[in-house]
Amino acid sequence: MTEHTSITPTDLRHASLLALMSPEFEESLVVRVLKHKGELPNDVRRKLDSAINSVVKIPQFPNQPAIAPVPVVKQHILGQLDISESLANAVFQAWFASHETLYALVKGYLYGRDIEVEYPDFVNHKFREAWSSDDWISERDSILAVHESLNKNDVALMLCFATDKMPDSSRVEAKHEANMTNQNILSQARRFLDQLPADAPEWNSDIPDFIAWVSDITDRKKNERESVAAVEAVSGKIAELSKYSTVLEYFGTRLERLGGPGQFVLI
Repeated sequence: MTEHTSITPTDLRHASLLALMSPEFEESLVVRVLKHKGELPNDVRRKLDSAINSVVKIPQFPNQPAIAPVPVVKQHILGQLDISESLANAVFQAWFASHETLYALVKGYLYGRDIEVEYPDFVNHKFREAWSSDDWISERDSILAVHESLNKNDVALMLCFATDKMPDSSRVEAKHEANMTNQNILSQARRFLDQLPADAPEWNSDIPDFIAWVSDITDRKKNERESVAAVEAVSGKIAELSKYSTVLEYFGTRLERLGGPGQFVLI
């Protein structure tokens, strides 16, 4: 298969996969990990709990946020997942460990296609190589053609970990498989504010300043839009008047011949 080389070493980090996910799939991934935590191998579960306890802050569970109820800890994990590489890696490893059946299916498919299978490198948090995005999507769709009940996002993600390859995100076709968009960023900001506890100190300092900053930017951009609209309106009027330039020139000449513009002359 043809490989594209536009991907950089930084893009090979496991955390880079988050840029290819829709917020909905990201949430479903975290929910699955939390609900299957009791079934995970001990080392994987300990790593996940350690990452949560180190990164996530929940006032009601100051010492062990990992033991908070799933709906509570889920929102806090989602608020930090794109920020903390160690948390993202622990979540991905737990997701992989919770999908033994899917891994076996994808691995069998890859063997049948004579595609090399590699165990993911969760120690160094990075992939070995890059998928061609076209090939990645093609292999995903081939598996789904035989196993229609599978979730296409789960299959796509498992293809990454079963081959130890990161998709070349510069050539991915679908929106949920594209690099992070502005809308994704805004959604994450809203989600972060929504999951922030009511008694968090940020509400008294950082967030009011942030809101004022956003308000100032909004006003400035509004003024810029209004200025552009005013210029365009004047330009339109000038263009409209230019259609009558020949007529105006004619009347100007007539006035000059009949005594100049200072006298009213009926022609």
